[in-house]
Amino acid sequence: MKKAAILVIFLMITGTNLAQNSDLLKIDSLKTELKKAKNDTIKINILNEICFHNFYLDPMIGMGYSEIALNMSTRINWKKGMAVANNHLGMCNWVTKNYAKSIRSFQKAINYYKELKDQANIADNYNRLATVYGDVEKYKEALYYFNSAYQIDIKINHIFQIASDLFGIAEIHNKIGNYKLALDYYAKAYQKYSEIKNTYGMSITNFNTGKTYSVQKKHSTALQFYNKALTGFIEIKSRYHIANAYLEIGKAYYNLSLENKTEKNKYLKLAIKNLNEATGIFTYDEKFDKVNECYIELSKTYEENGDFKMALKCYKKYVNIDQTVLTYEKENRLTQIKTEREFDLKDKKIEIQKLHIKRDTRKVYTLVIITIGTVILLSLLLLLYTFKRKSNKMLLEKNKEISNVNKQKDKFFSIIAHDLRGPFGGFLGLTELLAEDIDMMDKEEIQFTAVNMRSSAHNLSSLLDNLLEWSRMEQGLISFQPKHHNLLQVIKECVATLQDASNKKDIVIENSIDDTLEIYADRNISQSVFRNILSNAIKFTPKGGAIKINAKEDANDTIISISDTGIGMNAKMVKNAFQLDAKINRKGTEDEPSTGLGLILCKEFIEKHGGKIWIESEEHKGTTFHFSFPKQPQV
Repeated sequence: MKKAAILVIFLMITGTNLAQNSDLLKIDSLKTELKKAKNDTIKINILNEICFHNFYLDPMIGMGYSEIALNMSTRINWKKGMAVANNHLGMCNWVTKNYAKSIRSFQKAINYYKELKDQANIADNYNRLATVYGDVEKYKEALYYFNSAYQIDIKINHIFQIASDLFGIAEIHNKIGNYKLALDYYAKAYQKYSEIKNTYGMSITNFNTGKTYSVQKKHSTALQFYNKALTGFIEIKSRYHIANAYLEIGKAYYNLSLENKTEKNKYLKLAIKNLNEATGIFTYDEKFDKVNECYIELSKTYEENGDFKMALKCYKKYVNIDQTVLTYEKENRLTQIKTEREFDLKDKKIEIQKLHIKRDTRKVYTLVIITIGTVILLSLLLLLYTFKRKSNKMLLEKNKEISNVNKQKDKFFSIIAHDLRGPFGGFLGLTELLAEDIDMMDKEEIQFTAVNMRSSAHNLSSLLDNLLEWSRMEQGLISFQPKHHNLLQVIKECVATLQDASNKKDIVIENSIDDTLEIYADRNISQSVFRNILSNAIKFTPKGGAIKINAKEDANDTIISISDTGIGMNAKMVKNAFQLDAKINRKGTEDEPSTGLGLILCKEFIEKHGGKIWIESEEHKGTTFHFSFPKQPQV
């Protein structure tokens, strides 16, 4: 049922990481504007917009901002502010599954919009209210509000909302088993999404149409719609939906194998192929509930195919997946305290070793005194001298080991100190504001400041998560599965994710890679390298600049080059670019933040493949990153 609301929100709040980063940047900008705002209505608009960008990032924080906006709007009796605030509170409560509060907020928003005679927003809130009623299985109310929204949207010719209303009606009929009506409304919704070329709307409609046919055991027809949906999801690069489509395609082929004995083996192979595709994506994205579903489907499919060994293996993974999730969470918690305790443990080990040495010395001394006596005293002294030399050697080795560990500690803490300085600075500023101006602040301003402090705390937590991901890489916990891939396609996917950032700075990205070139690499890891280098090129290239991507082959390697017309680096920066203890912390051409950790990760990722990375750069004349990947597996 939530798919209906997701369709309404999709164009406003994209679920990709790129969009989340854009939301975070926008929120920071809005907070700056809020501090400067003098007029109440301007403050209310900014508060509501901050909530809007927090719908999926952190709905609890979003609620705090809209509640402040609602209180301020009520105080000055500004109905538009009250309507928007209630609308946003309804969304935040829906995301957090507080359905009763969500319904009340949407109903209040509708009443205010009726007073304002704002037909478009009345229809929009009818649609969202219907979605919530669908989630709580009140299908009669859901149909009523979807139809109410549809009638208004038809009058004002709001095509996207018409499509969303039709999709919602189809979902309700699907829920109550009216499959013929559901398919009719899905078809109408698809037509409307086609008119405005909304790829996501068309794809999710095809996907749900396929699900409806699957429920009716019309698996061949369902497959047609699943494949259309998959094509659309691939086009918009929605990984979760791509994996979901592969999962349903796999199920459909499995069911076809049960119905068609002559094509059974063919269908089972196709089922296994698609289920494995889904499993790979869900596993990489850590969607463990969906991974679990994939494994049980694979187990059934392998069993039907007669491969009982693989069926058992998949079933064991299905049974153990909950334990895997718990283990993963436990590793995260242990990593958080590992750094703090590591050095204490080293000291304790040294103390224990010293105690062992003393104990052994006493044993040897006592034994020699009892058995040999005074005559062997010189021999005893010689033995003690030899033992002392060994002890000194051991101590020197231990000191060297401790020194190396301390260097690693210093490197690690330098990262923490730098990356946490910004969020801590913001947090400190808020506390200073409370300490110095609390007598002049009203309740709403204090509450607003507290919400900001909580947001800063969340940002600090996010930074720590990033540092822990680096730690996982250092421990070799990241999966590594190199294969042959079309290099041009891999690069295109990376460029697409950064296109918005380059467009904002009017930077042209010229891709001159031959479409016949291949790269032997782990697709996800290699794309992480390309995105990091391209992101750096965009960050340090002024507006109107250019970035060129080239590639060539020699006898052993595929060599990729990414050149920019940016601010460049001096010889010292080039030398230290990949040194963890000599990080280059400089901002981009438009004050974009940089930690330098990305280049270090790139170097380690490339070396994991057996490749190399090097830099050619000159200040004010741009930079070229070269990196090579072996064409064949390294023995």
